[in-house]
Amino acid sequence: MTKLSAAIPRSGRIGTVRLARLLVVLLPLIGMADAGARSVSDGRLRAGEAKDTQPWVGLWQGSFRSAVETPWPDDDLNLNPCIIGKQDCDVHQAPLANIFIDLRIDEDRRPAIRFYYTRGDYDEGRPLDLLGIGCGSEVRELLEFSKANAREDGSQGRQWRLTFRLNTGQCRIGSSQSRERELNLFLAQDPVSGSPVTHVEIFRGLTDSNYVYTMEDGQRRRVRIMSPSVRGTGRGFEGKYVCVEDAIGEYPADRCTHVIRTREGFAVPLPAGDGRVSVLFGANTKYSIDLKRTTGEYDAEHYTARFERVL
Repeated sequence: MTKLSAAIPRSGRIGTVRLARLLVVLLPLIGMADAGARSVSDGRLRAGEAKDTQPWVGLWQGSFRSAVETPWPDDDLNLNPCIIGKQDCDVHQAPLANIFIDLRIDEDRRPAIRFYYTRGDYDEGRPLDLLGIGCGSEVRELLEFSKANAREDGSQGRQWRLTFRLNTGQCRIGSSQSRERELNLFLAQDPVSGSPVTHVEIFRGLTDSNYVYTMEDGQRRRVRIMSPSVRGTGRGFEGKYVCVEDAIGEYPADRCTHVIRTREGFAVPLPAGDGRVSVLFGANTKYSIDLKRTTGEYDAEHYTARFERVL
């Protein structure tokens, strides 16, 4: 069975993630049905493991999803080598798209991977600094080997996961200050053609998925608290807009109110019986609304890439 900690690097275990939520987050990994993940102390594969992974040895080409599916350079794994004033820094000048990855297994059965930006770089032995120029990042030794069984429908065939140590050098991934991360290399088969494919996965961080809610007619309704965008002359408006979602998960204007401190007191939104939001004012009377916030809900985010064999 896949360890639930597989998506979180050893250097930053999170102990407060609720189990039920984490199961949802790691569902794709659990679907692989790991049959005996093995920690590797010396970076070496066993003889049978080296034989099983041999079909994936060689050169591959592919792209990181963040480089081709999102328009924001700051969302990419690597730094944007943009010269302000000379280049359009709203566009990544060196996206990790159509790059190369080379998997090798030496005579001591130690696997190693190197990234290359172009085929010419590969031919001339110039590896890519994966996190960006000057970072000095490096994919180091193998930490874990995991053998996965075929899915029940047989669509994925055999699959393996090789976990390598990723040293980030002078750069960092996400908000973590750790130099040590993990890079997962998945060796699989295309569900349509059956040909070998590889996937790379690097843990990026946890996104806080907790939210504020109130109970209305026995149902949990999410509550959004937003800063007002209305501006006028003088001091303008203060306070927040508080909106309660409706039965279909939307936030129409009639379920929002502007909570503002006034000379007379506070404006407080309260769910009314008809599904709308009523407002109470009071200078000397304390009013309250039963707002709660979920705890322990996080989504694991990863940088992912897919590579196909270079013929």
